[in-house]
Amino acid sequence: MSALRNAFLRVERLEDRDLPAGTVTAAFAAGTLTLTGDAQANNLEVRIDNGNVTLKGKGTTIAGGTSFAGVNDIVINLGDGNDRVTVRGRTLAGNLTIDLGNGNDHAQLKKLSVTGNVSVTGGAGNDHVKIEDHVFVGGNVTVTTNDGNDHVGIEELHVTGTTSVDTGLGNDKVEIEESQFSGAATILLGDGNDRIKLEDVSFAVASTVDGGNGTDKLKREDVSGPVNYLNFP
Repeated sequence: MSALRNAFLRVERLEDRDLPAGTVTAAFAAGTLTLTGDAQANNLEVRIDNGNVTLKGKGTTIAGGTSFAGVNDIVINLGDGNDRVTVRGRTLAGNLTIDLGNGNDHAQLKKLSVTGNVSVTGGAGNDHVKIEDHVFVGGNVTVTTNDGNDHVGIEELHVTGTTSVDTGLGNDKVEIEESQFSGAATILLGDGNDRIKLEDVSFAVASTVDGGNGTDKLKREDVSGPVNYLNFP
């Protein structure tokens, strides 16, 4: 009987995952590359090489072309669904604008250089935004995740202009490490029980870190520059 019992296979429940799907449509005009997703779980990779841009869908169909030259600005609108987008490369001469839409979305900016502004916006959902591995921005950086339990991770980011991080309503987590902000930085955690970690961060001018309403936690180490901390114990 013991041998018979051991012969049965054990079935374990795996973690729920959204399979990449859907279509992202590319349109290029007057130096602006616009990428538009649908309501499914899109997964997109964007690679930049001095104005030359290549697209790769990971389980997602790319319509309208996958290779473009002379790109100055990139606009990404992924729509509803649990989407993922990665943008990397050097150098984008204009602006990078990403709207993740509603859903539990992931955005990653990595080894990236942008001469203009960078904007990442999430809708309702638990969003993850990562900016890491030597990202240089000549203009302003804006990260707005809106409602949800969001996570913003920033490492090795260098910003010449202003920086705004707003995580909205929810129990959010923000981590900023090994980064330099030449312009004013404003970090708003919004309502909820939030956590923020600052480590090896330089603020060149007056900046603000506001925990908002809720039971918030602040951890800081090797932070330099004039920073006003609000709504922390």
